[in-house]
Amino acid sequence: MDARALENLKVKIEGLVNNCVLMNSSIEDDENWKRIENLALSVSKLKAQWISQRQAQMMISSIVARAIPKPDDGSRLSGKLSDFIDSAELCVRIYNRIIGLPYHYDIYYELPSISLPNGAGINVGSGISLQMLSDNFVRRESLASKLGVNVQGESCYLRTKVAGYCDYDSAAVTPQESLTLVKVFIERGKAFGVLVDDIFSKMWPRKTAKPVVYIHEIDDGSIINSISLPISKDIAEALTSIQLSTALYREGGIEKIFVEGMKDFLKLTSSNDLSLARIIAACEWSFDADSEHVPAMKVVKTCIGLESVYGEDNSEGGLTKSLSDRCGYSLASSAAERKDIMRKCRDLYQLRSSVVHGVQRKLSFADTELLDFGMSMLTSSINKEISLLPDLQG
Repeated sequence: MDARALENLKVKIEGLVNNCVLMNSSIEDDENWKRIENLALSVSKLKAQWISQRQAQMMISSIVARAIPKPDDGSRLSGKLSDFIDSAELCVRIYNRIIGLPYHYDIYYELPSISLPNGAGINVGSGISLQMLSDNFVRRESLASKLGVNVQGESCYLRTKVAGYCDYDSAAVTPQESLTLVKVFIERGKAFGVLVDDIFSKMWPRKTAKPVVYIHEIDDGSIINSISLPISKDIAEALTSIQLSTALYREGGIEKIFVEGMKDFLKLTSSNDLSLARIIAACEWSFDADSEHVPAMKVVKTCIGLESVYGEDNSEGGLTKSLSDRCGYSLASSAAERKDIMRKCRDLYQLRSSVVHGVQRKLSFADTELLDFGMSMLTSSINKEISLLPDLQG
């Protein structure tokens, strides 16, 4: 890290702490916020991969706010913050929190329809595992109790390990990185039959996954902070209905067979290769299309998924023909099949055009068959692209 940038950071921290003025124990003063915003801008530049400027502002302001003393008599303080605290200690605390980025998190998603035998766990790799855990251990934060979550007993959780910064913004980089892992995990698991949708759990769930994820900040193996974040109902419903394939139980050795079936997932997530971004995006769109309740929107999301695989970064005109040609040549095993795939792809994109331009809101039976074709082609396209990747080492 650039020494000059670090010195500049220290100067800005000292300027904030030494000039921060309290009004009735509050830091909500325009000059205070200008200094916080200025410092946050520097933080977001130094640690751009992990934290946004808005997140940095919230992180810094919360550290400063927590440092304000609370007199025993309940009175509120006004004046320079430095008159009431050890300024040097607060400067070090802010600096260390910034320099410590990225932080490490375990993020948990409940899978209520899965029960692993004998409390077993499945370590898949790429920071993903399935574990039977005490609900009391996982659900530590007040949001869970506000939603009426029963914290007694044991449940299966999908755990992701990620590095970055988490606060109460579910749209921030780190929670979204975790959610991407979950979507790709489920999409690839279903594509290879080790995960299945239980239709009965969708209609009559024995237990419903709450639209919440549970986040533990980990330092040296210990939980030092925990929060909960909301997730969409579509995601929660997908988590509610997902099950392990019954074939895993029949064949024995659940973990070995499951991990074998997740090799495609590991190919995509064991490397930081930017060239994999298209395939990962296609997996996400496939998951989103499968989880979508509105058939017309399923069409749009399926087509975007196909574009992730076959499209170009700067496509100008001819996308439908280009995509249908690429799809046909990639997947067909005969000239006749290629022609059929290309024709159906063009029909699918005509349907998409009708949907996005407001001409069509509902699907006919023929449209539904075309959608099924598109979703099947998307899965096959992802499979084909992953098959071209090098095998995992070890």
